[in-house]
This record gives sequence, C-alpha cells and structure tokens, in this order.
Amino acid sequence: MRKDRASEIAMKLNEPSRWHSHSRGISMDVLRKDLNLQIEDFGEKPDLSSELRSYFKLLTDYIGKLGQVDVLHMPGRYMPLFGGA
Repeated sequence: MRKDRASEIAMKLNEPSRWHSHSRGISMDVLRKDLNLQIEDFGEKPDLSSELRSYFKLLTDYIGKLGQVDVLHMPGRYMPLFGGA
C-alpha cells in the first residue's frame, strides 16, 4: 500500500505542466491540499526548528568544503548526489 501511494505521489509530482516549479519549491499548503500529504510543520515547534536549522547550516558548510552540490543524508549513510571533490 505504501509503495502504491509513493508511486501515485511521484507520478503527480512528475507533471511539470501542473507545477511550473522548476528551481522553485512547492508550498506545504499546496502539497497538503493537492497530494493529501500529512506534513509536520517544524516551524510550529521552536526547539525542533532551531535544531533543524543548525543541522542544515552545519551540513551546508560541510558539503561546501567538500565541493559537493547536494547530498542525501540518512542515519548511517551519507551519499553525494552531484559534484564531489
């Protein structure tokens, strides 16, 4: 069931004529309304928001020093997506 739902979301997100979002984000409200996604707004939780922003700054600095453009970071796994030293 999860794989089917993930495929459905991916197909909808892969409609550039619908989103007109190349190089732009899609708002949380639109994702909730149009894709029925359940999104936790960490902006409503000051402690969590602060921790996520600190992590983002640290990760951005780290990938910049390595000459990488973007990464996928999961528990126990760090994978450069583009570029690289």
